[in-house]
Amino acid sequence: MWVPLLLLFCAVLVQHLWAKRELYRLTWHMPGPFVVPLIGNFQTALGISHEGVINLVKYIFKNFNSPSRWWIGTKMYVMVKKPEDMQTVLNSPHCLSRAEVYEFLKSFGGDGLVALPEPEWKFHRKLLNPTFSLKILQTYMPIFNKEVKILVSRFEEICNRTKPTDIYNYMDALTLDVVCQTTMGTEMHIQKNQNIEYLEAGNNLLSIISARMFNPLLQCNWIFRLTKLYKVEKWSSGITFGFVDKILQKKKTNFDYSDELKSAVDDDLPLRTPQIYIDQLMKLLMIEKKFNDHDVISEANTIVATGFESTALVSSYCILMLAMFQEHQQRIYEEIKSIMPNRKDDVQYDDFSKYDFLDRFV
Repeated sequence: MWVPLLLLFCAVLVQHLWAKRELYRLTWHMPGPFVVPLIGNFQTALGISHEGVINLVKYIFKNFNSPSRWWIGTKMYVMVKKPEDMQTVLNSPHCLSRAEVYEFLKSFGGDGLVALPEPEWKFHRKLLNPTFSLKILQTYMPIFNKEVKILVSRFEEICNRTKPTDIYNYMDALTLDVVCQTTMGTEMHIQKNQNIEYLEAGNNLLSIISARMFNPLLQCNWIFRLTKLYKVEKWSSGITFGFVDKILQKKKTNFDYSDELKSAVDDDLPLRTPQIYIDQLMKLLMIEKKFNDHDVISEANTIVATGFESTALVSSYCILMLAMFQEHQQRIYEEIKSIMPNRKDDVQYDDFSKYDFLDRFV
């Protein structure tokens, strides 16, 4: 019984080495941990936590020169830490195609900018570039101010607590509330403990995406579908995609061509009201006919997926650093007081350039 299995394994190994021979040749002298055929460096990451993965990456950066290699199963990743190496990669026209692991992001972002292959990415990016203009982003200031005031009131409720508090849970709710309003024009009131299932679904999907990226067994679709994570992913994707689809269908029903044509943006005039992202996608769908329903849902979901957790993490780390280095906290406090004497005033976009030390701290 063992002989056929051994022969099968040897056949698979030989086929793999032959198919990957050129890649192995090119990377043979690239620094990195010892590689086991078919397994790669998976044994080093087996069973460790997300924090453990980060520590493993730090170990590789510390002990091997950049660029270095790291194999997860049969997939090889080039790891760079020098700014000049990063500049080469980011500016290269040959690095626009997405790696296979980006397929996992489709459970949250669909076929949006983050997961699209190069030709479709270029097409979508060209159409969406105007929606990220500074003028449009400035219209979101009233939303930012309103939601941050809710956050401050929530912080005031926990100021006298003696036990530790996970600030990330508060920033997570804040950023998702903001992203949902700026992307879809919908107030979720997650900071007020409403629509918590949407927040749970989003966090589930991001956690599963991360787990699949670092586990070659979960990267195999038929194995992944046998796990509990697959059921959680299906439920969570149903929540996020279903929510955006409901908004889209409602907007299609109420879409007014005359109003949209009359509201064309004049670059020389300031924008007075928030320019909601999905409303801009609707013009590509209903007027210009460049997008279909799936494109709109995917791009809206992509903004939510990439926007809320990353911002929540950075903000949480900043708050943690302020607590650890109170001399910097005091200096930032004094700077804010000098620019905003009345704490009840709204933050103005034009004041951002005045926050010199705060900007450097962030």
